[in-house]
Amino acid sequence: MRKFFMFSLLVVSLIVFAGTANAKLADTLDELEKMYPSAETCKQCHADLFEQWNMSVHKEAVLHSLGGINSFVINGIGKEPERRKRPLKAEMMKCFTCHAPQMADASDKLVAEIVEAIKVAPKKDDPGAAAAKAKLARLNVNCYVCHNIKAEHAPSVPEKGAMYGLKGTGKSPFHVIKKGEFLDNAVFCMQCHGVSTAPDGEQIMCNSLSQSYRDSYVADGGQETCQDCHMKKKNRGHTFPGAYVLDTLREGIGLKVNARAIKDAAPGVAKWLPAAALTIDLVNNAGHRIPDG
Repeated sequence: MRKFFMFSLLVVSLIVFAGTANAKLADTLDELEKMYPSAETCKQCHADLFEQWNMSVHKEAVLHSLGGINSFVINGIGKEPERRKRPLKAEMMKCFTCHAPQMADASDKLVAEIVEAIKVAPKKDDPGAAAAKAKLARLNVNCYVCHNIKAEHAPSVPEKGAMYGLKGTGKSPFHVIKKGEFLDNAVFCMQCHGVSTAPDGEQIMCNSLSQSYRDSYVADGGQETCQDCHMKKKNRGHTFPGAYVLDTLREGIGLKVNARAIKDAAPGVAKWLPAAALTIDLVNNAGHRIPDG
């Protein structure tokens, strides 16, 4: 009986593995968007939220960081012998896991195509630059990324096709609606705006680090979350403004200038010159390091 049980377990395991191994990967961006809907598909029911997102940097998660991603491709994968030995997709997912997590289901063919676009897009004199940018613009952090792919805290796995919200109520003919309390937790944002660990153990640290928020602000008793300042305050919603938005930057930095008139004279010059002594104080009012977070 025990032998039969172990044999049955082995057969089931092989079937599951085979199903995973044979899962269809997307060869084109069109195929990828059928698996992971673009933000435009949500627009017909959530027009106001779409317009907010349309003004955000999340819309350009690849293009906005193209300089860094391009440098990783050219100087990292292109010039580091150890990286060149590894599968291209595994290396690129160190960027895409946050900037375009949909690419986890891209085929090697599509990954190579996107990498080529990353190389071409920054070249102003290249006739293919515009087309490359248009291709990369289709990869971003859209509704499905936040409300499905990243919506559950590991080891929990989001239900395929479901959309997670804070209330988890309502009905939609297009998708299942589930409650996702994790969406309101600072750790939700820290999945990407912090240090991440790749499957091979390499730690990825981009400019948007959450360590200063966690180790300084929260450690000193700070209570506000990322969502409090970047979404709820002033009804910012899904625009997610950061240091690149002047209004948000002004809130994050306190400026105090003290000027005192004095007289001064250059060595060997008898005439007094009007001058001033300036004291400038900059105060960080944000819950993290500025400007990169």
